[in-house]
Amino acid sequence: MTAIIANAHTVFADKEPLKAMSEPWVELAHQFSFAVNFNKTGVPAVIPPHLHVKEYPDFMEKPDKPTYQSHNVIGKLFREVKDTVLHTSCVKSPGVCMTS
Repeated sequence: MTAIIANAHTVFADKEPLKAMSEPWVELAHQFSFAVNFNKTGVPAVIPPHLHVKEYPDFMEKPDKPTYQSHNVIGKLFREVKDTVLHTSCVKSPGVCMTS
């Protein structure tokens, strides 16, 4: 359950205008607390339907799920690095890469 909530956190932090201060993100933080403390409290985490992830940002690399292109810094960095890797061949020596 914690992995599902963590992924949802990432999605809502990327999608929502208020990022980590958004209401969905705060609700998920509470549910994460319930999930982590379940063994002590017996109170389970419950993810309400409006917090279920429908699509993921491209940087999360979920090929089996619907995705969207993230326009935030992490999405831009992801695509820049991905593009660089596609145009670079690295040999097995640490730190040695050749641009094609």
